[in-house]
Amino acid sequence: MRFLCEYRRHTFATSPDHAQAQWHHLMAGGAKAYKCGNHDKAYLCFGMASEIAGLILDVQAPASGQIHPVDMRVTASHNLAATLNIAGYPEQAETVLRQLYSELLAFCQLSQGRRQLRIAALARLDTALFSLTSQLGQAGKIDEIYRLIRESDQVGDSAARQLFH
Repeated sequence: MRFLCEYRRHTFATSPDHAQAQWHHLMAGGAKAYKCGNHDKAYLCFGMASEIAGLILDVQAPASGQIHPVDMRVTASHNLAATLNIAGYPEQAETVLRQLYSELLAFCQLSQGRRQLRIAALARLDTALFSLTSQLGQAGKIDEIYRLIRESDQVGDSAARQLFH
C-alpha cells in the first residue's frame, strides 16, 4: 500500500531527520485519531508512518538515541493492522502483517553488511510472527501458522549463528 506521493517520498528519503520527526508526528496523530474512533484518519497516519519508516530503513542507520527504523516500521505496521481490524478489514490487516514479517525475514537473511539492521530485524522477528499468527488464527488458517513458525525458527537460528558465532 502506498500512502505518500512521489514528492513526499523523495523529500523523506533525502532528509531522514525530517522523516523521523514526521514519523513521530504521524504516530501521535494516529494514536489520537484511533482513540477518538476516527479510523480513517488513524489509517492514513499509521500508513504514512509505516511508509516513512521504510524509507528511513533504506537510507540511514539510526543515530545514537534515536528509535531504530526497524522498530519504527514494526510499531507503525502493528498500529496500521490494528486500525484495519477495528475498522472491519481483517484481510488488509493480514496483508500488512505478512508484508512486515516478510520484510523482517529478508533483513535477517542479508548476507553482506548491515549487521545492525540484521540484528534489529532478528530482535523483532518474534513480535511480527506473533502478530501475524494471531491474525491467521482469527481467520482459521491454522496450518499456515505451523509453517510460519518453522520458517521463522530456521531463519532466526541461521541468522543468529552468522551474527553471533
